[in-house]
Amino acid sequence: MDEAMVILNRHIKDAQEERLEIKEEFFSNDVFVVNDCSYLAKQLGRLGAVIRRGHVSKVQILGVILALNDATERMEKTGEIKASKGVVNSMRCLVNAPGIEVLMREVNDDMVEIGLVGEDNDDDFIVDTQNDDEDMTFDNVINQVYDLIKNDLSNLKNEVLKYF
Repeated sequence: MDEAMVILNRHIKDAQEERLEIKEEFFSNDVFVVNDCSYLAKQLGRLGAVIRRGHVSKVQILGVILALNDATERMEKTGEIKASKGVVNSMRCLVNAPGIEVLMREVNDDMVEIGLVGEDNDDDFIVDTQNDDEDMTFDNVINQVYDLIKNDLSNLKNEVLKYF
């Protein structure tokens, strides 16, 4: 794991102890700013596809979901989304991992449907970036994503492991 992921994991543990509330120090001076929810929603979608292939731990997806939730709350208050560069860069290296193809369809401004190319549509799922639906709690989102690890473990690419 690179230094950014080690730092991320430490803050995730802190956040879990505080009932999934992110601490301010999670967002260091090294900040990545985007103007709308859809960017982070799509990054989360791409990460979800990699998780389905078993390349990412439950703790790591929890960190991304926590960051996404905090970012949407900040957007409502300030009109901007701020997310740690370490989180965004970790997602980017996952997106660029060999052998990963992702199908994503925007449902509306706040939701994105994701799945792997060539997979049954039954396995697609929707991430609500506003987290205002009773069924889209942290635990439910994490479990929906993590349950998909069961498929395609035989297709793991050794090159992907160097990212962790």
